[in-house]
Amino acid sequence: MKYRQLQSTYLIVSEIGFGVWSVSMNGWGEMKEEDGINLLQKAADKGITFFDTADTYGDGDGEEIIPKALADRRKDIVIGTKFGYDIETQRQGHAERPQIW
Repeated sequence: MKYRQLQSTYLIVSEIGFGVWSVSMNGWGEMKEEDGINLLQKAADKGITFFDTADTYGDGDGEEIIPKALADRRKDIVIGTKFGYDIETQRQGHAERPQIW
């Protein structure tokens, strides 16, 4: 695995990241939690250290599955998360982008 330092930070991440939506939603077929945990652990075993998630992935499951799978490796991984989507209403376009107040 190759790694890179994120510019202007001390963070070093794997060049390949893991998109956690794939194990927190059923977009490509049924995903059981135990299978998702297994996949996250195998990715970390292979050297992946960057995990991308969001609060809307599986209505929060994306952020909750990471500690279930990787709590013992927390110091070795970087978690990128996003916020701002309104999961209670219909989203259209980029209306959820942060607004200047």
